Amino acid sequence: MPNISCNFETNHKSTNVVFQKHHVSRDKRGQIMGQKGGFRGCTIWFTGLSGAGKTTVSFGVEEYLCLHGIPAYALDGDNIRHGLNKNLGFSSQDREENIRRVAEVAKLFADSGVVCLTSFISPYAKDRTMAREIHEQAGLLFIECFVDTIGSGVIPGSVVDCVKELFVSPEYLPAAMEEAAALPSVEISKLDLQWVQVLSEGWATPLTGFMREAEFLQSQHFGCYLEGGVTNQSIPIVLPVTTEDKDRLENEPAFALKYNGKVLISYANPNSIPTARRNAAQDSSEQVARGTLT
Repeated sequence: MPNISCNFETNHKSTNVVFQKHHVSRDKRGQIMGQKGGFRGCTIWFTGLSGAGKTTVSFGVEEYLCLHGIPAYALDGDNIRHGLNKNLGFSSQDREENIRRVAEVAKLFADSGVVCLTSFISPYAKDRTMAREIHEQAGLLFIECFVDTIGSGVIPGSVVDCVKELFVSPEYLPAAMEEAAALPSVEISKLDLQWVQVLSEGWATPLTGFMREAEFLQSQHFGCYLEGGVTNQSIPIVLPVTTEDKDRLENEPAFALKYNGKVLISYANPNSIPTARRNAAQDSSEQVARGTLT
């Protein structure tokens, strides 16, 4: 097949087209859009580095506005490149065309009375100026929001810094292992071991150990963890133990978890093992113990 090259230009190539005006005014459209009267069509353009939080903010604002009866729609850069702009790369020319197309789409959303929220890196000022002019020429409000992030070349803290690993520092490991070996212990299954790995590597942050009762109920009823804020956590991470183990360790200040006889972790038990609720997913002879991993 022959190579096909595309040269994107903002100039009109069609000479036989005439712009048609709608019969429905923006005021009329505003009266029927959403639960609150009035035309609110506009575009809020979020720009910033990759990973700065543009999509997180725009989706959050979209959810808030819709919850309060104000029509809103978020256009995300990655989503747009799955459809409308899937034939564009990341050259300066392609980036310009990417922004031009999105600006035109956002203008249509805004003209319909919807608050359009766009999240695009849009690194070139001239492209953002073009997007603004597209809206201003149509008499529509365009709000540019810069989503600031930390220094260039550093992964945002929301991605890495919030991960809290629970490993013992190498210099303290021998003493910690010796201390843990002297503690009463519970033998855990391979599945429990996998959850220990998830917790210890910080992938369940802000959880610092198997769930206690309050955390377990939050995950089951609200699908989130509410300590120090709201964190999505619909999966219960619990440690099932037999009634015998519960009774044996109930008054112990701490105990160790073992897998195949090897001590893996020391487990502080500040309130002893609480009277545990039955877990329907577990055998009736098992109960769910919850504590704090150290």
